[in-house]
Amino acid sequence: MAFVLNISEVVELATPRNRKLLKQILENMADFVVNGLRLENGLLRSYQEYAPQLDFGMPASKKAIGEALGELWEYCDDCGIPWLNMLVVRKDTQFPGTGIFKWYEGTFNTLTGFEKFCEYHVLLAEHMLTTGCILILK
Repeated sequence: MAFVLNISEVVELATPRNRKLLKQILENMADFVVNGLRLENGLLRSYQEYAPQLDFGMPASKKAIGEALGELWEYCDDCGIPWLNMLVVRKDTQFPGTGIFKWYEGTFNTLTGFEKFCEYHVLLAEHMLTTGCILILK
């Protein structure tokens, strides 16, 4: 049985200032899955690909997408599904941003295993989306 993630439902639960950006991220994610847009990095996409209208040289833009992804992370965690926010990565490192990094370090008191942790969660989220175990509805 598939878990149906309804974009409007997720966006409605978000804080008002993050709704538009979160909607765009989820719609782009759904498009990547539906259109089979798979590169050598699978479904991994940089922040710029999910929110091209933002200026990523600006701290405010980085903060905005970080907050929106944080809300997606909370939603996924509350629903018991893979963290879809892990599919959005920094272009330079191909790893999730500061929020995941700080959470991991604070939770485990180390950074040992961080790369493997990220790889596992990315593969899990990607697998669940591409096999239809999680369906994103617009």
